[in-house]
Amino acid sequence: MKKIIIFGTSFVNTFLSLKYKNFTIIKYKGAMIKGLIDKNDNYKSMINILDKNLYNYGLFMFGEPNCIFYYYKKKYVDNCNENNIEKVFYKNVEKYVKLVSELKNIDNKYILGVSPPTVVDDEDYRKALTIYGTLTEDQANKITKKDLEYNFRFNRFVKFNKILEESCKKYNINFCNIFNKLLDNNQKIDKLFRLKFNPYNVHYNLEAVLIVYLNSCLSFLADKNILFSYKDIINKIKLESEKYYKELFKVNSLNNNFNDYKLDIKKIENFAKRINKKLQSK
Repeated sequence: MKKIIIFGTSFVNTFLSLKYKNFTIIKYKGAMIKGLIDKNDNYKSMINILDKNLYNYGLFMFGEPNCIFYYYKKKYVDNCNENNIEKVFYKNVEKYVKLVSELKNIDNKYILGVSPPTVVDDEDYRKALTIYGTLTEDQANKITKKDLEYNFRFNRFVKFNKILEESCKKYNINFCNIFNKLLDNNQKIDKLFRLKFNPYNVHYNLEAVLIVYLNSCLSFLADKNILFSYKDIINKIKLESEKYYKELFKVNSLNNNFNDYKLDIKKIENFAKRINKKLQSK
């Protein structure tokens, strides 16, 4: 049987619906790439886990906090020069990929690119940075309008993926990037992938994004000999997702209207059909 392991930040919740005895997800809250390359406790944890088993596939899903939160923290908390922020940013990304390339006991390594920023309104994003604990309210109020604009955030994600891709080629690591598959004609994340119940949420719709991964660069996860058949995965999503959404809603939302957001197996199957159709046209 194949052994699969995924390391990452909260975005590894995308794969929570995949259950298998040889499938392991390790989530590190708000983990920064800088911490990994400095060999912090998260890195030591990864090493300890990998020392105990051999894995056929290893997925690494870090980068969202570095891609955008890192910038705001360095500029508006640490008062760093913008040019220096960019130089360190580029160096850290390559060091991260090099670190992954040197990890032992994984046959096939995949680094996952960051997905486009969810459509949080510019001023709401100021509030989001305080909700996620990146900035205080006073610090967030100092952010310029230019630094809050969606296009600014979008371009940082594009740059990040470009550096990741170049570094993965250099160190011979599989790069899985579904960025463009999630965009609409306005270069914003398609409504299929948006979460509607919280205007400050930077996460995306897990069911829909999982289906994109399974239909593109991570198709091996949908192999019936490894996990479930495609139909089984869709059914499992219904059973597992509600628990995650409730937890996410409790932590990040400012009200308690989760019951207004109903998960529905027919809706999820609809997602699958619409997304598959969209993917075929790209």
